[in-house]
Amino acid sequence: MNGMSAKVNTHRISVEILRSLFDDRVSLIPVMHGTKRMAQKWSDQPDGSYPAPCINDKKLGRMGIAVRLGNRDHNIISIDIDGDELMKCFMDRNPIARETLISKGSRGANFWFRLGHECPDLQGLKHEGVSVGEFRGNGGVTIIQGLHENKTDYYRFLNKAPVLEIKLEQLKWMDGSPMTEVIRTGKDPVYTRTKE
Repeated sequence: MNGMSAKVNTHRISVEILRSLFDDRVSLIPVMHGTKRMAQKWSDQPDGSYPAPCINDKKLGRMGIAVRLGNRDHNIISIDIDGDELMKCFMDRNPIARETLISKGSRGANFWFRLGHECPDLQGLKHEGVSVGEFRGNGGVTIIQGLHENKTDYYRFLNKAPVLEIKLEQLKWMDGSPMTEVIRTGKDPVYTRTKE
């Protein structure tokens, strides 16, 4: 048990430091350790509002933690890349990605940004016809701290830098295409549409 506690502590940062990486503009949701199950309701209420956090920071600091994403959550997104080689390719195409917060679960990484405009919706990402991750915006959450559901790995930080504010047009996809052409709903880039 002591060995496990020591391992957990080496991968955790305090809730205060975590909030500071998001400039204190972030919604943190408790997660049951070793699962992707939220420990509280996190999505819309019937009136369209979000439920208020029901766990204090001290208790939250002992649980898994997810970040709620999208327009109503301070325009935070994460770009989830599955695989270490693809992660390196994404950083080679986007040197700015090396300067923002990067977290890792079991494989690949999540690159965290705050958009300076409306967020696209949650959607899958493909490279050469193969699913390689997700663009996580409206409708999404990303686990950032705690025990991974594989019960072996802990979420950890590859770069503990503050989350950068960017515009989607500053990023390129693996093949060099602008992200504004990759992230779509129908025929129009999502981020240019006003969500009703």
